[in-house]
Amino acid sequence: MTLERITPNYEALPAFYRELQAHPLYIDLTPSVESASPARSNLKPQSLSPRNYRWHTECRHGLDLSLKKLSEKELMGKDHIEAYLRDQYRWYLRPNTLRNTLRVIETL
Repeated sequence: MTLERITPNYEALPAFYRELQAHPLYIDLTPSVESASPARSNLKPQSLSPRNYRWHTECRHGLDLSLKKLSEKELMGKDHIEAYLRDQYRWYLRPNTLRNTLRVIETL
């Protein structure tokens, strides 16, 4: 078993060493023991207004009902249909759209 020598950055890239050290966006690639501190976020926690919360719960209820009806049916490609319904939920489509999508798929 041979040990390979790891070359430091300044030996591998001598022309760019000063730029790498001076520019704050570049990272020193030499191994170090120190760990980076986690970045702090200035974003506030998201809170929903009562209207948005009601809309979200209605949409979630519509998705749950559609997935329950889907699980009761014997359809080919159930996992694809479920993924499509979940995508529609993520796209903030109305619960009626989810129900109509499932009805159309059932008729095919």
